[in-house]
Amino acid sequence: VELISEAKVDLIRIHQFKSKETAKELKRFVKALIKANKPIVVDLRYSPGGSLFETLDSVSLFLPPETPLITLVDNADYREPFTAVQGQITHKSQIYILVSPYTASSAEVFALILKHYGRAIMIGTRTQGKCLSQQLFDFEQGAALKLSVYNILGPDNRSCQTVGVVPDIQI
Repeated sequence: VELISEAKVDLIRIHQFKSKETAKELKRFVKALIKANKPIVVDLRYSPGGSLFETLDSVSLFLPPETPLITLVDNADYREPFTAVQGQITHKSQIYILVSPYTASSAEVFALILKHYGRAIMIGTRTQGKCLSQQLFDFEQGAALKLSVYNILGPDNRSCQTVGVVPDIQI
């Protein structure tokens, strides 16, 4: 996560949602922008995703606790819902999220949730459409296998898998 000053706008660029890092840095940058009376622009154009749980902590910054966020669904149709956690930034500034076809996985989920609740305006082009969660299985001698084990449903109980998220303003 980095704060980039470009001309008249500061961007919070999230390269990847990293465990125990992204939400903390995002909160720090958002508070600084609010204090400076600047718009909150989150750049996810080149974010391939990352930690789903860190994404949920990050999106919780902008929503009241216990707000429904996602539901994970496995192949046996077991459903596990997740809600926003404590940590909300109470300022209700409009959020602008920049997206592209390179925006994928948990980065799409972040944008999808904030768009659903009317907290963000998405700008850019349709996202990649990879709304799956993977699990890493470690084997002996250093081998590992990463499998998609959950479909991610947004707050509206629909998946963006293969369809992506369509921005409010397409450019």
